[in-house]
Amino acid sequence: MRPDVLAVYEVGESGTALDAAAYSRYKYGSRADVDGFAEMLAELATKLATGLPADALTVTAPAGRAVPIGADLLADGVLRAVNHDRARQGVAPAVRAKLHRGAVPAEDYGAKSAAARRELLSRERISGIPALFAGRDVVIVDDLWVTGASAEVTVDAVARYAPRSVTYLVIATVEPGYAARRPEVEYDLNHAAVDGLAALADLCRGAVTVNQRMCKFVLRQEPDAVARWLREVPERVAWHLYAAVLAEGFLLEPAFAGTARAVVDHADGHDLDARAATHGWSVGG
Repeated sequence: MRPDVLAVYEVGESGTALDAAAYSRYKYGSRADVDGFAEMLAELATKLATGLPADALTVTAPAGRAVPIGADLLADGVLRAVNHDRARQGVAPAVRAKLHRGAVPAEDYGAKSAAARRELLSRERISGIPALFAGRDVVIVDDLWVTGASAEVTVDAVARYAPRSVTYLVIATVEPGYAARRPEVEYDLNHAAVDGLAALADLCRGAVTVNQRMCKFVLRQEPDAVARWLREVPERVAWHLYAAVLAEGFLLEPAFAGTARAVVDHADGHDLDARAATHGWSVGG
């Protein structure tokens, strides 16, 4: 099944109007930037929804697990905007469906070729609730379309449930020729503002959601560096990272285990579970 692809921006040889720094902050959980991009996507989604039958609209995002990916947060924002518009029209609300995957790849495919992305993503086992997709118009919300490899995995998973239509809604697409010549374009966008632990610590002093990208970025660093970093960031962020480590089983991943242990040791040493209970923190919050 080939989806229709709608994007706010295009990235190519001649440049782009996409704010790379804002995009990078979004990727690492900045709530202000999540909200900004979700608002842009919501405008496209509401226009799209007016041309679809009113009875069965589903909003989803690429598959995740216990800890949200950036696109999950975008999809939540899009759903709110679409349903606000549908309520004014007196039509049935859209539903939010989750796709779940069996494993979180340890590798970052931001600088990989299309073939390498497909090979990595082919290991995923994705499932959803069939009734939320079958016979419905499905809008998949994501952030960047580079080679289409990750999109193919998501679309194929949705297509198994026989939807009426599939639309892929993204912040930006990358010109195919440009993506082939510069496979590192996604990596560069991801790190335009957050290129190390110091920059991430600055971001975490504001309103952030600890997402998959932040977790994997931190867990790839040296344990001693992360132990120092955890003393600099707000306790809420340190606890969310600790909760993510436990929820996703990162202690059992060879690529992450050493630094994951440093995160757990910090949480235990600072009694962060007690702080979480006092403040009502929860995974993904």
